[in-house]
Amino acid sequence: MSIDQRLINESLFIQAFKYAPIGMVLVSLNGRCLKANPAICTILGYSELELSSLTFQEITHPEDLILDLQLMTELLTGKRDSYQMEKRYIHKDGHTVWCLLAVSLAQDEESHNPFFVSQIIDISNQKQAENELREKERLLYEKDVHYQISMTKHLEQIHGLYRMISDHVLDIISISSPEGVTRHISPAVRSLLGYEMDEIVGTKMMDLWHPDDLLAWGKRCLLDNPDVNMFICRIRHKEGHYV
Repeated sequence: MSIDQRLINESLFIQAFKYAPIGMVLVSLNGRCLKANPAICTILGYSELELSSLTFQEITHPEDLILDLQLMTELLTGKRDSYQMEKRYIHKDGHTVWCLLAVSLAQDEESHNPFFVSQIIDISNQKQAENELREKERLLYEKDVHYQISMTKHLEQIHGLYRMISDHVLDIISISSPEGVTRHISPAVRSLLGYEMDEIVGTKMMDLWHPDDLLAWGKRCLLDNPDVNMFICRIRHKEGHYV
C-alpha cells in the first residue's frame, strides 16, 4: 500500500470514527481508553480526556463486569473473533446506562500492538420500554388473579346458596356437567327415587329415563324446539318402577 493510500485510509477512518452516530472506543489490553468519539462521550457524560484516565472496568456495572472480562479473554485467546453483549455502564452522574456492546480485536500497523475496538449503542429507552411492558403485564396478571379469586368467592357463595336451597326443597334439584354427568343432587332423591345421593353423583340421570321419554327428548333436540329445556319424563325408581 502506498503512503498516499495509507494516509487516505487513515483520514477516512478518523472521519468515520469522529462522526459515527454510535459510540466508538479504542481500548488497550489493560482496559484503558485510548481514543473515544463524541457519541460515546454523550452517552456516558464524560469528555474524551476524562475517559482516557479511566478503564472500562471502572465504568462498567459490577454485575456485568465478569461476563465482559470472560468474553474479552476468549477474544484474546482466539476462541472467538468478536463478541456482543448487553451491558450497563455507569454514567458520570451515577445513573445506569444500558448499552449494546460489540467488541473486536485489532492491531496497530506500526507497533503491532493489539487493542480492542468497541462499538456501543445506547439502548436505555428500549430497556425502559421493555420494563414498562413487563410491569403492565404483571399488573394485568395480578388484576386477572384478583378477578379469578373474586369470581371464585362469588361462585362459592352461589354454590353455598344453592346447597342451602337444594337441601331443604321437596323436589329434586341437580347440577350436571355439559356431558350430562351429575355433579350434585338434592337429598330429595332419597324420598322420590329411593337412591342415596352418592349413588347418583357421577352418573348420568338420563340413563334412568324411560326409553320412550329418552326417544322423545332426542326428537325435540333434533327439531331445535325452544321448549327443549322444559320436559316431563319418567325416571326409574331404585325399586324398578318409573316415577
